[in-house]
Amino acid sequence: FAILTVLYFRKNLWASSRERKIFLFGLIWFAAFSLPATFVRRLNAAEWNDYLECRSYLPAVGIFISAAILLTQNYFRNRETLLKALSVLFVILFASLNYKNSLAYENPVAFYERAAKMSPERAQFHYWLAKSYMERNNSPKAEKALRKALSLAPRKSKYAYNLGTFFLKNNRLDSARKYLEISLSFNPDNPLALLSLYKLNDVQGKRDSAARFLAKAALSPRLESSAEAKRYALIALEDYARRSLKSGEIEKARDLLEKIKNSEIFRVFAKKNFKDILNLAVANLKKGRSEKGKNLLLLAFLLAPNDGDVLYDLFQYYLLIERNAAKARYFAEKISRAGGKIPAEQLEYLKAISR
Repeated sequence: FAILTVLYFRKNLWASSRERKIFLFGLIWFAAFSLPATFVRRLNAAEWNDYLECRSYLPAVGIFISAAILLTQNYFRNRETLLKALSVLFVILFASLNYKNSLAYENPVAFYERAAKMSPERAQFHYWLAKSYMERNNSPKAEKALRKALSLAPRKSKYAYNLGTFFLKNNRLDSARKYLEISLSFNPDNPLALLSLYKLNDVQGKRDSAARFLAKAALSPRLESSAEAKRYALIALEDYARRSLKSGEIEKARDLLEKIKNSEIFRVFAKKNFKDILNLAVANLKKGRSEKGKNLLLLAFLLAPNDGDVLYDLFQYYLLIERNAAKARYFAEKISRAGGKIPAEQLEYLKAISR
């Protein structure tokens, strides 16, 4: 900028008003688009180099305009040839720089390694470097980068959570528990951390603790804002319910679902699984497994408390199998309020066992 200005006054370009205006326009362009860069603070030397390089492309257009006017007016007679040559060189120069810099983005590991090296105090660079290592199954380097990120930002819940899930995937359960609990201490409503602790406790055979964390995740106010967490919560809930039914612990599944019955994840689960559970209940009753059939019917009733089929099946169970007049009457009243019909002979039988 200074060199062009000195040359301008030395060569006295005032003879042509048009060229003078174009020359000054180029200088003003350069100054106007360069000024914002001078107000940036708190950048180290390496960051300044990258920042100024990014900010140089647009101001360089002004330098190109002024240089072209200066050279064609004072040093070269063939103005058209010179402008074409400068334009080509200008395009080649900046295209080459752009291509060179874009190569770093093709390899995320190399890019974030360079970023972490140039700004070692930035925790986020180490975090994304760790994520890049994990995508390439480089566990030792991923762990080192995650630990570095957490040491730089020890109160960052996300870093502790990712370190915890890293250990969980590598079956280092004690370390996984430590960092997942650290993550929850800073962000107690994080559904992903709660679901990871559900999985950890489930792997260790601690079913009650697993159910507690699953319930907390399902009731987390942040669940709806995370599609990933919502999907994992539904998968975990279905898995827990399926294994509870398989092992005969139907009441445990019902207790868990009872705790979360006001959540969106419960409604999704109910809509998806109600019919299968009801059919399973009926099948068990037909095979004479009355206790299991009853528990499955109660689970189905929890999922769809106004469904006519499940209400009538429970009415029949308490009337004909358990002969519990109070409970049979309760379901008879619900059927009546829902507009359903009960055969007259069954109502008579209900009166008989009520005496």
